[in-house]
Amino acid sequence: VYVQREEETQKKKKNNKKQARILVAAVKEGQRSLSPRWNTEPKKMGPHKFRNKSQEGERDVLTCFYCGQKGHLKRSCRRKRMDEKKK
Repeated sequence: VYVQREEETQKKKKNNKKQARILVAAVKEGQRSLSPRWNTEPKKMGPHKFRNKSQEGERDVLTCFYCGQKGHLKRSCRRKRMDEKKK
């Protein structure tokens, strides 16, 4: 008789934990939908990064950590791409 009671209380505790997790998830989701969307525009990436003339001068300061040349970064290094193609 006591074994069945203990099993029932354990099942109830597990069920309560599941319900609590579901409730917390629902509350968090509701808070996300109410939060303001400050920046809804997509980020501009790619070659149009240096549009301002003041920023174009910064390109000369950039130094590639792969080949050591100025004017580009490692992620856009031609030598690195060529070396990776050889491998």
